[in-house]
Amino acid sequence: MLYGRRNSLGRLPSFGTAMTNAFALASASLAVLTLVLGTALWAGAHQVGTAISLVSLIFTLFEMFRVGQPQNASPVHSDGNDNFHFPMERGLWGGLFGGVVAAPIIGLAFLKDVDAWRPYAEQLGHIIPSNINIFIEILVASISIAVVLGLLSLGMALYFDHIRKRVSSLGLLINRLTGGILGGVLAGLITGPIGTLYFGLKPLPVLHPQTLLLGALPATGVIVFSILNYDRHKFGGRSLKKFMLALVATAIVSVLAVVALTALGPEILSYLQNYVVSGTRSKLLQGGLYYGAFTGALLGSIVGLTLLLSGKEPTSPAHVTGGRRP
Repeated sequence: MLYGRRNSLGRLPSFGTAMTNAFALASASLAVLTLVLGTALWAGAHQVGTAISLVSLIFTLFEMFRVGQPQNASPVHSDGNDNFHFPMERGLWGGLFGGVVAAPIIGLAFLKDVDAWRPYAEQLGHIIPSNINIFIEILVASISIAVVLGLLSLGMALYFDHIRKRVSSLGLLINRLTGGILGGVLAGLITGPIGTLYFGLKPLPVLHPQTLLLGALPATGVIVFSILNYDRHKFGGRSLKKFMLALVATAIVSVLAVVALTALGPEILSYLQNYVVSGTRSKLLQGGLYYGAFTGALLGSIVGLTLLLSGKEPTSPAHVTGGRRP
């Protein structure tokens, strides 16, 4: 009796167990945030960005300890009464860590546009922020978009899948893909105007959808994988297969997007000239609705398509959380 079991408050995270998807994503996020925070402090970046990086780092550490704790298994979105449970944890934490891990890839793609645009900005007398400040802003934007996308796109995709059998007459319209697209459009309508207004009032180029989908193709796959697979399932071959499916879905949607963007080239130039170059707040907000809806539909379709390619989601506790079978 001298060595009784510790209570739940004294239990240490079980880091010695097999790594799960959740722990792997949180670890990758911790590495990115630590690097960003250290670079920001070294470069003397603005205080807001440094504070956001520090807060994100604290949240990541908290989540790493939480996912390291053994917990009782529970289904994700269905129970014995066939009630729908909104995937809050997967959407929120999956979006957060997916956005953090994807930010360096998106940042590199965007900084290429910045470098190409820099001579033009210098001719106009604009003072372009330092690369570290631009990257911190990309990090914040990536996290914000991924969290909203995770909550709405995953939530709507699973909800449409949940009610599909009840509306069999609309089976072709009510499925994971259409749910993901609808959720993506809603996410874009929320984040698009804010992002377009914020970046549009700065001496920075617009992040073109082609840059987002093609230049940051692996980043989009990371975000989608994190949103759909933030769980306690063991990280291994099945996880890598799901990541490849996310990349395949991203590639398919990207090809379709490139075809559409190429066909609509003149209209896109007119859109940029009318809503972005003018730089007025009302124009940026209105243009952000169009930009957000289009980009959100693309990202949401990747979420829905990946779910379709993955097949039926496992709902048994052992598969959902990685816990032991009774």
